[in-house]
Amino acid sequence: MINFMFWNINGRGDEFCPTLTSFINNIDILLLAESKIADSEIKTILGFERVPFKTEYDENEFTPKLYSRIPLSKIEHYSSAPSKRIVFYTLDTKEKGEVIIAGLHFPSKATYNGETQLSYANNYAKWVREVEVQRKHEKTIVFGDFNMNPFEPGMIEPQAFNATLSYDVAKSGTRRSHFDDFHFFYNPMWNWLGDREYHTGSSKLPGTFYYKTTTDVTQIFWNVFDKVIIRPSIIDVLDYSTIKIHEAIPRSILIKHNFEDIPDNFTDHLPLTFNLKLTV
Repeated sequence: MINFMFWNINGRGDEFCPTLTSFINNIDILLLAESKIADSEIKTILGFERVPFKTEYDENEFTPKLYSRIPLSKIEHYSSAPSKRIVFYTLDTKEKGEVIIAGLHFPSKATYNGETQLSYANNYAKWVREVEVQRKHEKTIVFGDFNMNPFEPGMIEPQAFNATLSYDVAKSGTRRSHFDDFHFFYNPMWNWLGDREYHTGSSKLPGTFYYKTTTDVTQIFWNVFDKVIIRPSIIDVLDYSTIKIHEAIPRSILIKHNFEDIPDNFTDHLPLTFNLKLTV
């Protein structure tokens, strides 16, 4: 089992590192967005190695940073997209051979509207497909901050991420749109929309990001921006029972009981964890 964690930590620096210590004891791969923590601090305090880029030009201030407790001989940087906001890695596994791991920090709604996000999503999905062609397989997982809800056009349109809420639809393979076939992603994060557990009716977190400071009449307040999506060819390596959005970390409550975020807390996003049924 390989344990993953993603967290957009909202520009926090080295002072944030001790906060993570007891929270990530069982994490193997850590992806951080908007992090100002020094790589040396991550290594010294948390025991993760930064997976190195091929060149210094492969990242910018928006690039998500990937750290690993897995030997670097098993996980390597492959390429960065032109925006540097999506970064591709290859992970060598015993069960599936090479798997493509993509870490994403998609442009924010605070800067770009829905139409622009859709346009950009088309590019990001194209970059994913290009890497799959280059690597000659589609054993791909994308995780990180998508800055879009599961139902938005950039997530569901065929030329964009084409991420369906249905396991069975995803397994069907492709979707035809204007004479082209587009392979599905499966997006299990649809299950995080809403504040009630389906089977028990008990209260749960309604999303990963709470936002109310807007006059937009389509505002839904809680959003599921932080996600993991997976291609059908490896759809069963994701342990769906382990997908979790965390409302607290040791010694720190991240949100109030009424699900509003705490002013000036650690971050405006909640951390996401999940496991892959793979070994290296």
